[in-house]
Amino acid sequence: MQNQQKNVLVRGVAGIRYLLALQFFSRGFTFVLNVLITRFLDPKLLGLAHVQLQLLLNLILFLSRESFRRVCLRQSLNTSSGDEKTRNINLSWMTVPLGLVISVCTCIFFLRFSSDEQLAIKDYGSTVLLTGLGSFLEILSEPAYIVIQNHMLFRVRVAIEASAILLRCVSTYILVVNLGLGLISFGYAQVIFGFSLIVGYFGYVFWRRDFGSIRDAFPKYLGSQRGRISPATLGLLINFTWQSIQKLILQEGEKFILWGVASLLNMGIYSIVNNLGSLAARFLFQPIEEVSFNVFTKLISEVNEDTRDPSEKSNSLDQISQVLNLTLKFVTYVGLYFVAFGPGYSFLLLHLLYTEKYSYSAAPAVLSWYCLYVLFMALNGITEAFVHAVASKKDLTHFNILMIFFSCVYIVASYVLIGWMETSGLVIANCINMGLRIFFSVGYMRDFFWVVTTKLSRLGEKIKPSRVITISKTSPHPYVLILFFLSFAVTSISSNRLCCNTFPVSFTGCTIHLLIGAISFVLTSFAVFFMDRDFLRDLIRLWRQEGRTE
Repeated sequence: MQNQQKNVLVRGVAGIRYLLALQFFSRGFTFVLNVLITRFLDPKLLGLAHVQLQLLLNLILFLSRESFRRVCLRQSLNTSSGDEKTRNINLSWMTVPLGLVISVCTCIFFLRFSSDEQLAIKDYGSTVLLTGLGSFLEILSEPAYIVIQNHMLFRVRVAIEASAILLRCVSTYILVVNLGLGLISFGYAQVIFGFSLIVGYFGYVFWRRDFGSIRDAFPKYLGSQRGRISPATLGLLINFTWQSIQKLILQEGEKFILWGVASLLNMGIYSIVNNLGSLAARFLFQPIEEVSFNVFTKLISEVNEDTRDPSEKSNSLDQISQVLNLTLKFVTYVGLYFVAFGPGYSFLLLHLLYTEKYSYSAAPAVLSWYCLYVLFMALNGITEAFVHAVASKKDLTHFNILMIFFSCVYIVASYVLIGWMETSGLVIANCINMGLRIFFSVGYMRDFFWVVTTKLSRLGEKIKPSRVITISKTSPHPYVLILFFLSFAVTSISSNRLCCNTFPVSFTGCTIHLLIGAISFVLTSFAVFFMDRDFLRDLIRLWRQEGRTE
């Protein structure tokens, strides 16, 4: 049984490796593509493509598949019976008709409530319909994705998604730059991406046949009783659906507001900032959150099984605690680097990539606040992944009620802060919302470990201090925090004195500014290395765990 626990953990660590590689390839390639396209595309078209069309895409995908994906991935690797696995496959196929309905309704909604400025753009209506079609094609690949992800075949997922993203990036660049098709290029590229996922995921399932016959990947009729969705599964599905709606509003709230009240030019400016500011979330935090959720769900199923030996449950709980502590501290460090060095180099980065058209605007201030938002996103992603993986139906219902309150706070804060600080107010409102969610999730985590540890102690297992989640275990050394603050102050002053207040930008001033930042970065990193060696040692040990799992 310990081998099984180790197998799950090792697969999870391997999953982080593969998904990080996917993120660095796909997001890096996409980022370079966006920089190149920005130089050829009108800012208004850029705003439509990166704000409105992305909002349309995320709206369809979130409402169609997010809750089903969460429920289907909670299936245990080894304890599910044949009927349970079949019901899981049947449930994953429910995303297809639902996705079709939502795709059609969402496209109609966007076309009906678009502004005159948006409708006047060439090929606007056709682009919206093509984006909806591409979204539905992506949903069609979901059942095969669930099968592969449930077997933790992360390497397969990386290969398929990397290939699809490469095709989308190359096709977008050719259609925009070489053929000059404008906005509709993004619609065609989304259709190519969705079709590539279908070929990749179902092609692997049909070719390998590791999961039984080809028919096992498609829905089956089990009878009125055997095929019925259990009340517990239905309850989870409803809870996760509600959470998906809330997550969509919170994650895409800026785009909703920009689509409703902002001009296309402001959308373009926001898309530039979002493209830069969200790099950390797309490169690092998203794959870590996905794999952490997967690992937590598999290990917590072993803790909750009544037939397991108490020592086996204790080992699984220790594994959960170790992964949670290390991932929280790691993303905290990443977020602090952004907070300390991001604001001081926002202006210079925008100037180098997009010229003075964006650097001498409100974009640097928005990007500076976004660096703080990165830290909040990092902590919220891991803590909520844990809550979603281990929470009961009752706890999820309670969490949904709190999310309603958090959503109201976010909406009020957005409108108040937008009137005061314009686009920066949206980012600050998101920080407030994320802070509330983190506060709740951390409280739930501590209660969870206390309850489970107490139950195990009654069965004769010793209470281990390593299971306790405390601030001291997940936050950096105080001296390191001081150095982060000093780096923030020094680089911000350096930016104002040497870069921002001169036109044109001084090459000598920027060179000195970069040198100051490099020295601050090295000193801070040395402090992290010497003050937090135990954390780095444990993180490297976890990262290097190897096993033949695929």
